[in-house]
Amino acid sequence: MTRVDGRAPRPVSGRSTAPERSARAGRSVLMTTVPLVALVLGVVLAVLLVPRGDDGDASVQAEVERLEQEFAERDRIQIEAITDSARTVAQELGTVLIEARATLPEDLPGGEGGQVADPATVKDWSDRLEELVAAFGDPQSAGTSVNVARGALTTAVDAVRIGVAAYGDALALKGADREAALARAAESFDLGRRVWNVAAIQVDDANVQAGLGHQHVVLAGETPPDTLPEGTDAD
Repeated sequence: MTRVDGRAPRPVSGRSTAPERSARAGRSVLMTTVPLVALVLGVVLAVLLVPRGDDGDASVQAEVERLEQEFAERDRIQIEAITDSARTVAQELGTVLIEARATLPEDLPGGEGGQVADPATVKDWSDRLEELVAAFGDPQSAGTSVNVARGALTTAVDAVRIGVAAYGDALALKGADREAALARAAESFDLGRRVWNVAAIQVDDANVQAGLGHQHVVLAGETPPDTLPEGTDAD
């Protein structure tokens, strides 16, 4: 309906239209939110700008130094523990590798052309490797260098275990299938040996960084990466 003056009549109900209600709500939110944001920003700035003084700085620095010393001591204990375990495992793992590779064909990595092992011997290797896995236990996490070393050492043992399993499978096969299984065993033995050697360098470096000096955890039958006496460069 149109008025005589050409303008649309106002609603007779007296209620606001949806756009008017939305506009009022927006103004209400802004009137409430803006002061609140300003207040929060003011509090934050006040906290940041309040000077702590020399006593506060000294307290923070002392706490940082305390935590650094605590973590360093934790890592030192873990490094000593993993080094002791690695020495024990290195001797037995190296011995298993020496025995196993002596029975592999000469054309395989590390093979010495000896007589193929019997099932009882392979079972003995497997049992000994299970004990080596248990030797590392389930220690607490330490610093990155210690965790990397521990992970590499256990990976080396796992690689040799896979090789022993492949060797056991080969005994039940003949011809080309046996040769392929023995080849997988030889490759796993070689991988385990190489991974252990890398891990041994990591263990050595972790000991040096912790102030314990050079510590060598090489496999039985392997040559140390250097000729430095144990404990060289210790603090």
